[in-house]
Amino acid sequence: FSSVDTLCSELNISAATIRRDIQALSHLGLVKKIRGGAEAVYNFNHSFNAHTNKKIEKKICNRKLIAKAAAALCGNNDSIIINGGKLTNFMGEYLVDKQLNVMTNSMLVAQTLWNINNNQVVLPGSQVYGSNGIIIEDSQTNNDNSPKYYYSKKFVSTEAISQKGVMESDRFIAKAEYQLNTKAEKLIVMAESSTLGLTSNFVCSRIDEVDILITDNGANKDILQEFTDLGVEVVTAI
Repeated sequence: FSSVDTLCSELNISAATIRRDIQALSHLGLVKKIRGGAEAVYNFNHSFNAHTNKKIEKKICNRKLIAKAAAALCGNNDSIIINGGKLTNFMGEYLVDKQLNVMTNSMLVAQTLWNINNNQVVLPGSQVYGSNGIIIEDSQTNNDNSPKYYYSKKFVSTEAISQKGVMESDRFIAKAEYQLNTKAEKLIVMAESSTLGLTSNFVCSRIDEVDILITDNGANKDILQEFTDLGVEVVTAI
């Protein structure tokens, strides 16, 4: 077991970054998230475990590259929307040197950006849901008192994107994205290459609403060309 405080001291990084990385590693099954920190998940098949660890490291690296490429699209004083997810939750660390107005339903993003460089972080609701730290809006208690901004960009991550649209299998995550369906000038979708061409249960956005798709360098070129032909700008994170 390692506590958040111990990891902060040994690695000299913030508690918000430690919590976000624990969240990501827990999602991949490498550690078990427990109150105040994390503990290792042991596998006594060492050769299998080493192979698995390399795959996990590559997956995390790809997610961070996608997040970094997304953050590079943001400029100072931008007003942006970040919908919580496996990829968007990594964006915070690449935005700390910018001054932004951010609407997000991700507690991980909010914790990273809150009170840094005079960032203004707006949370839309009241109920925290699931491992991604997503806030589900409570219509009975929300009086729509959030400040109204012009949003230049909306960032979402997805587990499936195809000609049928941007899709999710979890209805609560789909609901959270729908509740952040404030109009922005550009919709930017962040997707791992393994999710391209897939479909799922709930359509969150039509493909003709997507302006930019950011993915990793493992993507099939023919699939990428299909998105380009549909008018989506494709960015490969390297």
